[in-house]
Amino acid sequence: MNSVCLVGRLVADPELKYNQNGKAWVRITIAVDRGISKEAEESGKQSADFISCVFWESKAASLAKYMKKGNRIGVTGRIVSGKYQGQDGNMIYTTDVRVYGLTFLESKPKNERPEPEYDGYEISNNNQEEAKDPFADFGEEIVLSDDDLPF
Repeated sequence: MNSVCLVGRLVADPELKYNQNGKAWVRITIAVDRGISKEAEESGKQSADFISCVFWESKAASLAKYMKKGNRIGVTGRIVSGKYQGQDGNMIYTTDVRVYGLTFLESKPKNERPEPEYDGYEISNNNQEEAKDPFADFGEEIVLSDDDLPF
């Protein structure tokens, strides 16, 4: 089984890119705390692992739009390894987490959030109907007595 679950902080601002087929993607590193060992706690040091993660399409767009360096996120995915030839002719081997689940663990302050996009519907306070009883169309009320119950 190849399954990864991480919680960490973004090491840099996400940069949205597009491949030759027009699919959006982001590759970014997440700093994941290792936890504090007894020795590290006594010395005041804390260590982290830096994990490369790749996001595709809507997750990539959301990450780039709403998150920035230092924000805390949770990801689920799988480990993917690959290789390619570098400019110097040497083979370069990669290991990334291919993210299929993304959770924002922090929200932006209200003054930094993007304005909602127009969805084609207009909201108007004019000509509003009075509040209607949502159960008014269900017909007559049914009343049961203890004699009507089968148990």
